[in-house]
Amino acid sequence: MNRKEIECLLQKYSVSHKNLARLLGWGSHTIYRYLKGMTTPDIKYSNELKKLFDVTYMDELLEKNKNLVNPTIYLEVKNSINKLKKRQLKDKQNIIDIQELKSLLEKYSMKPPHLAALLNIHSTTIYGYLKGLNPNVEYSDKLKELFNIANMEELLEKNKNLVTSTIYLEIKNSIIKLKDKEHKIANIEKLLEENKNYLPPEAYQKIKNAINML
Repeated sequence: MNRKEIECLLQKYSVSHKNLARLLGWGSHTIYRYLKGMTTPDIKYSNELKKLFDVTYMDELLEKNKNLVNPTIYLEVKNSINKLKKRQLKDKQNIIDIQELKSLLEKYSMKPPHLAALLNIHSTTIYGYLKGLNPNVEYSDKLKELFNIANMEELLEKNKNLVTSTIYLEIKNSIIKLKDKEHKIANIEKLLEENKNYLPPEAYQKIKNAINML
């Protein structure tokens, strides 16, 4: 655990080095010495500090040792933890789920290793997501962007050297078929809108709903 990481930890929870040391049951100057480079934490102390990046763990520590800091400090740190938990919940709600990832693979007739190769990440990463591990927001957003055919085509052309020519052609063929389908749907929608005045409202809506399901 280096000085920058410790500074990041303090900033994350809006807590001073003295109060964090108190919560950990350490000497009040222990973390100060780490920050000033007077000494470095040993493995035991370093591991304990690293655990605190986990918001749940930090919350448990705060509740367990809240009598070691004054009530004002407790409330300040608690408030920081609650904000972080809300942010995590919001991020989690926006994270691509297993079914969406399966749909993405199916859409382009891809296997997990092929998608991983195009994203230039290890295949175990995609397999991990399929088993329930949550990608971070950055990776989740990248995956969701690929539902857009233009984005997928751009990625394929950019990284086609990362997959075999056979895989490239299979994915390319899927993209061509999807683009053709989109074009046909767009023509049907245009035709429907041009002639909706000649259709009963119920019939128009029924056709509209059917198009949306394509």
